[in-house]
Amino acid sequence: MSFAISRREALKYAGLLGAMAAAAGPARAQANFFRIGTGGTGGTYYPIGGLIANAISTEKLNASAVATNGSVANVNGIVGGSMESGFSQADVNFWAYTGTGLYEGRPKVEELRVIANLYPESVHVVVKKGLGAKSIADLKGKRVSLDEPGSGTLVNARTILAAYGLTERDIRPEYLSSSNAPRR
Repeated sequence: MSFAISRREALKYAGLLGAMAAAAGPARAQANFFRIGTGGTGGTYYPIGGLIANAISTEKLNASAVATNGSVANVNGIVGGSMESGFSQADVNFWAYTGTGLYEGRPKVEELRVIANLYPESVHVVVKKGLGAKSIADLKGKRVSLDEPGSGTLVNARTILAAYGLTERDIRPEYLSSSNAPRR
């Protein structure tokens, strides 16, 4: 996935997060650490989390970007208390908040809130030259990296496979990060 965000956009979002943290008032005075769940260090969430953490850190607030497996791991980390905020795809947030989709049968995460939409995310399917795949259906029986457990990308990959009548049993799945998959 290629991604570019201007310094101005990053500072705008950091300012928004800082203003929201300041608005927390007494709760902010008590909290010394503010952990932002991101994604893997080779992805796009991690550097943006670092920019935001640097922008909102003060003498009283130590914000830090925490490398995680991504969207699902971040929502679960917020719910479990291991982080105060995190990046997540909109579909994962919606399912957690409503207790649907991936979170079907689990308690709704009604305390979950959205701060900002950082950028639109696109799904890219990349195949090796010469594989002959013209469609997702052509991946049947092939080795396919779906991304790491806990990532929104894995959730999207499963949804895309299902749209073509496939499951992980129909392919040879590997659970590699987007930075490690091309090396295999």
